[in-house]
Amino acid sequence: MTDQTENARKRAGAPMWVGKPFLVTLSALTVVALAAAVWFVTAWLSGSDAAAAAAHTRGEAERAGEQAIAVFGTLDYRNVDAGLDEWERVSTGPLNEEVKKSRQQQSQVIKNGRTSTSAKILSGGLTELDAAGGTAKMIAVAEIVVTPDQGQPVTKRNRFQADLQRTDQGWKLSSIQALAIGG
Repeated sequence: MTDQTENARKRAGAPMWVGKPFLVTLSALTVVALAAAVWFVTAWLSGSDAAAAAAHTRGEAERAGEQAIAVFGTLDYRNVDAGLDEWERVSTGPLNEEVKKSRQQQSQVIKNGRTSTSAKILSGGLTELDAAGGTAKMIAVAEIVVTPDQGQPVTKRNRFQADLQRTDQGWKLSSIQALAIGG
């Protein structure tokens, strides 16, 4: 556009934007870009909330599983009932039923063996997590110190595989199995 045409529009009362389609288009694109940016930021923040929730659930399940496996590896023949109470507390489902059912027999075997064990988890992690279904699977390596009544402590390393179930009281073991260590 020339200055003469622009001046003629000003005198005729025509709006300035009529002669500036580029600025109108640029303004419209700016508004669209701003709206898209707001939408993307909102979507990203929503996604990070979901990721944070999933990470929190995974962390809870893993911590509870490691603690429960350590509980199952710890038992003192001098106070078997307290240890078996802990086994019941950290288990659910078929494992909990088995602990309750075999409690008297387990107690007698442990008392007669006059041996104490203490477990510490060296490493562990979830191999599966179904947060919606409330189930998880994990593996862990535990250092277990076995101390006979008349003898020196012996340290062993055991690997475990466990299934977890989310309950109203949190994550609990629904099964546990010692795995063979290959050579």
